[in-house]
Amino acid sequence: MCTKLLVLLTVLSVAVLLPEFVKASGFPEPASSRFDGQTIDSIVIDNRNIFDTTRSAYRSFIFKLANRLHVRTKRWAIRYELLLKKGEPYSEELAEESARNMRGRLALYDAWIAPEQLPDGRLLVRVVTIDQWSLTGGAEYLREGHETTYNFGLEERNLLGTGQYVSLNYYDRSIEGNYFDANYLNRRLLGNPIRISFDYSSNPLDKFRALHVGHPYYDLSQQFAYDFGLVSASGRRDIYRDNRRIALSNRHGNFTSARASYRFGDFHRKLEFDLDYLYRFEKNSDKTIMSVDPYDSLLANASFPGDSAYHQFELTSNLSAFKYVRYRYIDGIGYTEDFSAGHFLTGYYGRAFRTDFRGAVFDIAGLSYSLNLAGTRDVLLFDYSHVYWFRAGRTLRHLIRTEAKYYNRVHRLVTLASRIVYDSDVNDQSGQTLILGGTTGIRGFPKYYRSGDRRLVLNLEARFFSRLEILSLVPGGVVFADMGNIWAPGDPFGLSGLRKSVGVGLRFGFVNSSRNIVRIDLSYTDERTWDLTIGTRQYFEAHL
Repeated sequence: MCTKLLVLLTVLSVAVLLPEFVKASGFPEPASSRFDGQTIDSIVIDNRNIFDTTRSAYRSFIFKLANRLHVRTKRWAIRYELLLKKGEPYSEELAEESARNMRGRLALYDAWIAPEQLPDGRLLVRVVTIDQWSLTGGAEYLREGHETTYNFGLEERNLLGTGQYVSLNYYDRSIEGNYFDANYLNRRLLGNPIRISFDYSSNPLDKFRALHVGHPYYDLSQQFAYDFGLVSASGRRDIYRDNRRIALSNRHGNFTSARASYRFGDFHRKLEFDLDYLYRFEKNSDKTIMSVDPYDSLLANASFPGDSAYHQFELTSNLSAFKYVRYRYIDGIGYTEDFSAGHFLTGYYGRAFRTDFRGAVFDIAGLSYSLNLAGTRDVLLFDYSHVYWFRAGRTLRHLIRTEAKYYNRVHRLVTLASRIVYDSDVNDQSGQTLILGGTTGIRGFPKYYRSGDRRLVLNLEARFFSRLEILSLVPGGVVFADMGNIWAPGDPFGLSGLRKSVGVGLRFGFVNSSRNIVRIDLSYTDERTWDLTIGTRQYFEAHL
């Protein structure tokens, strides 16, 4: 019954919303300027270094040395992202898309396009980019959810100025165990529109080697994309009841994936269809129950995964009506942040077959909807997703996630940020898959604090952004309050018993050096405990 209702809801949603998506009611006409339609005479790539040493603030030896040591982004790497061509009519829409692509794909602090009219009426298009310091390494100290991590590594986000990414890291952790990882990403292999990535991790909880090769969407006019992936994975799977590890098992497996996507529409309206294939093989062994409590044994046996080997096919449709907007001082400090505002509706259905294709293992159906609203000084981001796994009329798993984020620039130096999240993950074996703790919603608590199948989290922050700059370091601050609760299977839902923490923190951004920030938070919980957390991103962000 639930499955039929979900499929019916998907069909009705598309039928009702499609006319509005087609009309894109309330959306502006494509961006334009007085230069639109004028012929492009020439294109100049002005690829600037990290610091403008002609400014008094950056005339010291350290900034000049940084510019000399840094390999500037190559002009040809920038040109690959440029959608404007010499001899063609100028389009502000394409100019904005080009700059947005550069900011998102290259290791740039900022990028923009400035057309200039020549005496003969034709245009000179100046593409301006500002690099960021892309090489980081050494030792890093992180603390989150009462777990301390020392990271020793090296990361280059713009290898030899080509836009390639490579990293090597060793993590020394106080709780989960040490591990090594390595990553490589090339978004344009040998200058071709081919993306390739390789990832390796020896994390005892999630060991894997992954290779992905594909042709993603590089611009809004592109209609076809594809991707292939090979993954070998193993590791330890822990089962928690609240803050106690009650059981564990080991797993190893191989995964092969492929995706083909086709879409059509204009710059602000898209209808996309995806066909996905996944071959999954996973074996589970060494199942160990570490508790003598009878209920823990029941919970562990219900949560132990079974072996799996199947082919899965999935068909997805995506309907979107959107526009792009730019802000500053939402999550980052100083640089341009790009957002997509509009409606996004996704529905999908899939079936998994046995390895010999002689029978079905399960079916999966899902529906998700996102609404992003952007005003002059505020942003509202709403996401809802609903997924069913089922077979022969029996629901195997039922997953719901609802999340809303609201940002308001109440002052040029102050942004109010808030988030509310509700998760529900119910399965036919009454397992507890959700965790509430310091890394999942409430600062100051352990990483594994409580477990359950429904979770509610509320976060409030007042973010203060100073305009003070000390050797490219920009300090900021935050005042925050976190609240949350989680319910075990069968427990009644209610707002009583919410766990709480409040605190203050510091934020440090790096002008022209990185888009990352340093986060230091001191929190006080309703259990009368103090805790210090240190990270490299905002505790919650607009971009997932």
